Amino acid sequence: MLHRKDVHLDSELRYGGISDKKHLWRYLTVAKYVSMITTKSLYFSRADLLGDKYEGTYRAYPLDMEDPFTDDNLPHTYQQSACIGKAFVCSFNRAVQENDGMWRLYASRIEGLAIETFSHKLTEHLPLLPSGMEYWFKLIKYKSLIRPYEMAPLDKFDPHDPFFFKDTSFEHEAEARIVIMYDPSAQSIPAEWVVGPPEEPEGLCVPIDLEKAFTSIVLSPDMPFWMQEAVKQVTQLANLSLPVNASEIRFRDCHRSRDSSQYRRSCEN
Repeated sequence: MLHRKDVHLDSELRYGGISDKKHLWRYLTVAKYVSMITTKSLYFSRADLLGDKYEGTYRAYPLDMEDPFTDDNLPHTYQQSACIGKAFVCSFNRAVQENDGMWRLYASRIEGLAIETFSHKLTEHLPLLPSGMEYWFKLIKYKSLIRPYEMAPLDKFDPHDPFFFKDTSFEHEAEARIVIMYDPSAQSIPAEWVVGPPEEPEGLCVPIDLEKAFTSIVLSPDMPFWMQEAVKQVTQLANLSLPVNASEIRFRDCHRSRDSSQYRRSCEN
């Protein structure tokens, strides 16, 4: 594996040989997939636009706060990273196989698909960033954001840390995420990457060689036949040679329900 100095890679995502591959999935709607293959890029959303009001926050207290556990002080112990509007996130699910819950949450069992890869392949083929910018590629650590005993003094936190902590209620996501951070006063992002106003980007479309960075495309379990064919055709038109596979969950559903004419018709279509 190529060791890159511009990628801060979590030790738990490091490649340890053929039997130790770190499997990753990115669940997408068909519309987002079409955008990805036509722009040949990986989309990074600005962290404060992800829809989680606690994104980029942690429980900490100023050292001069006498008693952070009082009812009046507790609401003020939520600290937000100063990098919140300058951090861009691309998320993956770390799992050995596809996950039915992730289909339902992020792509739907009818109109979604998953891009399959391994951490070492993705790491090797992330494009070089402009000077002074780096990738942080880590697993999310889940801890309660509401329990006072998990608070820490404010000076104990690195500004990057809050983007790799989430509440335990999200633990089912088993998220691995790549974060790009930049200082707009000191660094310049290529204009062609920027989505939204240049002075305040909503996201970044980071160019990537999809065939080298990913291994396959998996269609959602209940995707109708006509949509499967459409996805395959769009993939071919984009000159993308990644294999397009049916969901293993689909096969299991068909096997479990082989005596049901309704499921038999579903699997045949």
